[in-house]
Amino acid sequence: MPAESPDSIEARAIEWHIRLRDGDDAIWEGFAEWLAEDPRHAVAYDAIEQADLAIEPLLPHVVIREVANDAEEQPEQPARRGWRWGLAGGGLAASVAAAFLLLPQAESSRYEVATRPGERQVVQLDPATQITLNGATRMTFDRKDPRFASLTKGGAFSGPARQRQALPARSRRQFGRGRGNGVQRRP
Repeated sequence: MPAESPDSIEARAIEWHIRLRDGDDAIWEGFAEWLAEDPRHAVAYDAIEQADLAIEPLLPHVVIREVANDAEEQPEQPARRGWRWGLAGGGLAASVAAAFLLLPQAESSRYEVATRPGERQVVQLDPATQITLNGATRMTFDRKDPRFASLTKGGAFSGPARQRQALPARSRRQFGRGRGNGVQRRP
């Protein structure tokens, strides 16, 4: 059996002292065996017993006060925090819903048509109006506004199929004039 340290002997003596307060015959027999194993066990137990006896007369003078935060009945927390989280969550949900509803409307209805050098292409805006793009031309149109057309590069002809007008490069005469990203439409 390995040698016991003084600390472990003292710890075992404290355990036996606590067990013996409410111990039955089996516990007393185990205690007697432990005492018989080593003479140091009896010395350690006697020291614990003497310390307990020295403390016992002082116990009636000890006042044990309950710590304020250990009270069994705790006051109810105000329900203010709950409504704040609910309001924040509702606002977030409304923002997400609005974004999903408005996002399809934010998509641009504009599209661009470009031709290579030497190529011509006809763009039909409505049954009566078409635009013919010359070679090396780039134009932007709007699906929602058939009166919008922006000539970025090159040249094009516009008008009914029977009567075509030439649109010089960078011109927006029939459809409107623009500076930068804004386009002013003519009535």
